[in-house]
Amino acid sequence: LDTTGAELPIISTTRSPDQQIRVGGSAALDGEDPDDSLNEEAVLIEAGPRGITLSGGSPRGALFAVYHFAEQFLGVRFLTADHTHTPRIETLRVPLGDMVYEPPFAFRWSYYYELNEHPAFAARLRNNVIIHDERFGHSVDQPLISHSIHEFVPVEKYGADHPEYFALVDGERRLDAPRGEPQVCSTNPDVAAIIAEAARAYLDENPQVATVSVSPNDHANHCKCRNCSAVNEREDSIMGSHLHLVNKVARAIAESHPDRYVGTLAYWRTRRPPRRMRPLSNVRIQFCTFEACTRHAIDDPDCPRNVVVRRDLDDWLALTEEGWIWHYITNLRIMDLPFPSLNAIEPTLRYFRDRGVKGVFAQGNGRCPGGELADLRNYVTSRLLWNPDEDAKQLTSEFLELHYQAAAPAIQRYIDAVEAAADEAGAHPWCYVTAQETGLGGDTARLLWEHMESAKEQAASQEVRARVEKAALAARKGIVEWAGFWASDDDLFQWRYPSELAEVAAGYAEAAQGLGVTRSEEFTPIEFYLQQLEHAQAGIPLTRLESDEWRLIVVEEGLHTVVDLIHRPTGTRLIHDMAGAGIEMERGTIRESLSGAGALESADAEVNDDGVTVRFSFADGAQLIRNITLTPDAVEFNGELFNNGAEEGRYRIMARPRLSAVTNDIHKSPPVRVAPDEPPQRFPAWYTLHAKRAEQRVETTPRRAEYLCFQQTEGPDTRLEWTRGQLRLEQLAWHSTLSEWLVRLTSPTLSLKPGGRFAYGYRLTVK
Repeated sequence: LDTTGAELPIISTTRSPDQQIRVGGSAALDGEDPDDSLNEEAVLIEAGPRGITLSGGSPRGALFAVYHFAEQFLGVRFLTADHTHTPRIETLRVPLGDMVYEPPFAFRWSYYYELNEHPAFAARLRNNVIIHDERFGHSVDQPLISHSIHEFVPVEKYGADHPEYFALVDGERRLDAPRGEPQVCSTNPDVAAIIAEAARAYLDENPQVATVSVSPNDHANHCKCRNCSAVNEREDSIMGSHLHLVNKVARAIAESHPDRYVGTLAYWRTRRPPRRMRPLSNVRIQFCTFEACTRHAIDDPDCPRNVVVRRDLDDWLALTEEGWIWHYITNLRIMDLPFPSLNAIEPTLRYFRDRGVKGVFAQGNGRCPGGELADLRNYVTSRLLWNPDEDAKQLTSEFLELHYQAAAPAIQRYIDAVEAAADEAGAHPWCYVTAQETGLGGDTARLLWEHMESAKEQAASQEVRARVEKAALAARKGIVEWAGFWASDDDLFQWRYPSELAEVAAGYAEAAQGLGVTRSEEFTPIEFYLQQLEHAQAGIPLTRLESDEWRLIVVEEGLHTVVDLIHRPTGTRLIHDMAGAGIEMERGTIRESLSGAGALESADAEVNDDGVTVRFSFADGAQLIRNITLTPDAVEFNGELFNNGAEEGRYRIMARPRLSAVTNDIHKSPPVRVAPDEPPQRFPAWYTLHAKRAEQRVETTPRRAEYLCFQQTEGPDTRLEWTRGQLRLEQLAWHSTLSEWLVRLTSPTLSLKPGGRFAYGYRLTVK
């Protein structure tokens, strides 16, 4: 034993002398029948006159008993794959008697790259999903329930001859989709039969697994055919038609594989339970906390995001005994950015345990090394998955002290500063946010970098300094995203840094690549992010538009994006100042996009006394002419789309104004009128108009709206108008952290024959 210095011979026998440590079960070693009262992963530690026995309900349980014993009685800490802390103890003391521990979650996966790449390390921290080797007792029989329908009904196989198998969206069967995975028509009986047959084959080929996943693909283009829509309307949830499909498959599986399960995700559009339909007993629901606030506990009654998500979770758990969780603990949009979520993991996992959840997939940065504090987060999460009653703050402190040594206090100050800044901003970040939505800013970025620089100075060895350098990557990314600012000169709109921080930002690419970071966003290679950063720093050509009433800046980004818009007589800024808005310009813009056209070939702008006209030409022959016109009363946005190609084209236009709001209370939206004959309404934070919520029914049909009047609590009102039939309101969301309205106006899906034309327009006024 490294901890005591004792040399213990290894004896493989069923009967051996006293004063021994036996692994594998006392009953088995004594030639008796094993204790089948223990569940598969229960650990049993028996201390008596003959010695100590470490056993479990299975070989994996016995292995976990060894690691559990090492932590509890030897003080061993499995910190990282290459760092196990083994303290020296003079005397090993174990209280006489039996100790049984049964982990509450049957499925445990802390999804971090550092753990995924090292199954032996995963076993030491008792993650039980990726330990496929016999040496680790094999993985649990429950695979991850995930997006899977595209595997059973591949569009390459069925799309040409059976388009009716796929989702009807805007009047057409959609055979294209993100990552080539269109949704299916869930009420088509042939689809259910195809999936059932494929599911049977999967279970036959994989007798070691308990569950086959039948889950929607990862996008929102669900089927809107008459049958699917009728079921969803009746059940008040898109999960209605999907669960209809899952239950059909589950009936077939119950006949052929009565001891197996069908798993599916309650995720995003299918998160909300159906009103009357129930999952069959052999259906496992894996609930996804996708929209939840990651900074607050899932049961925090003061968190507006989590009140809604927890309600849906509790409703599901009341409907099924097969409740599983997909929980998000990182920012998948910028995975190496400081992120305020560490303090919420402990109470959230405890809530899951208390509600009878059977397993948890905790999604951190499993895609590549270098996620924000990935080593610390993996350690804390893994320990809490094994025992949610542990103290997260104590786990954090011991990891910092053991792994970073003298640098630990500075890294603790970094963690405290992240949480404090988010708390002061009242931030409620979810798992896919921009830098601004974390509630942190440029001053915090400087402070975090100072803490990490201090930590490097305190590192007592090159080994510890390398660990600190890895942890410091997030602080450097904070400088890149938060400390920068957009500035405009006569010709360019440019992302810049204060001179004293320019070198820190410039070193990000080398630092990230040195750590092996391959992506910053969940699916996008880091090279794309670095290209964006280089593009922003080089500058984007701009056009200034000014009149007595208005001042605009339009940049040649996308289909020409508005990044500055001020009503001069009142001083009203209709969109936020772009300072600190991040290199993706995700705050304070008015954007348009055109889907369905070929690659953009050219964009020619002509500035006149009243505004700007831009002509966009696309490879398939489509041409879009955009006019931004200043009038005394309004800024008008008008467009004409022409199909100058040889074949019919299918297009869709989207306008996305992100309008600033003036309010004293960041948690309370200004009133907004959505139709002329309705009184103003206040929407709670995180409320999206097109998504119904059980706690507040809003009868407004957004597709019938023709204007939005944002009635500010301070200053003049802002009014957005459009023409019914040309555009429709698809989304209206109030973002409390940014004090910003997110609006999405879309055209119908346009089928334009050669020579066809479509015109649209909207306008902004201030009164």
